[in-house]
Amino acid sequence: MVQAATQLFLEQGFESSTMDQVADAAGVSRRTLFRYFPSKVDLVFPEHERRLSGFEEELARDPKAPAMTRVQRALLTLVADCEADAKQLLQQAQIIAGNPPLLAAELELDSQWEAAIARTLSQDTDPIQARLMAGALSGLTRATLREWLTSGTTIALRELALHAQSLLIPMEGRS
Repeated sequence: MVQAATQLFLEQGFESSTMDQVADAAGVSRRTLFRYFPSKVDLVFPEHERRLSGFEEELARDPKAPAMTRVQRALLTLVADCEADAKQLLQQAQIIAGNPPLLAAELELDSQWEAAIARTLSQDTDPIQARLMAGALSGLTRATLREWLTSGTTIALRELALHAQSLLIPMEGRS
């Protein structure tokens, strides 16, 4: 279903594609499509829930470790997941580009990652500092992924992410 939707969105544009067309292209009923994807937007971000859940699990692993160490580790785990899905993420970026509703949806989804980081960081620091650092790390992660996608995924994402993190994370906070 996701592959069919992606192909349609790339060929005709997100706005011009309908859920009926996606269902037809995927060879499923409209009802089946809506059972798995309640909206067209959900088809653009099919891995969001899985990735966020894995990220939150990584943040919770080893709760005695410093919060910043857990955040860095979780972000690097996310990077590995993104590298594995490079083709899908490139296509997703093409679909989102220049589409204000999808850009807004992406920003809303990103706020969930930022909140997870802030919750974790607040275990070791005051809530305001945790939210500020979470916002900075979220923005840095978005910029890192954007740079990687803009390169056509030719840049080594892990090395780019490590370099980007070094710009914000004090040496003593890095693992």
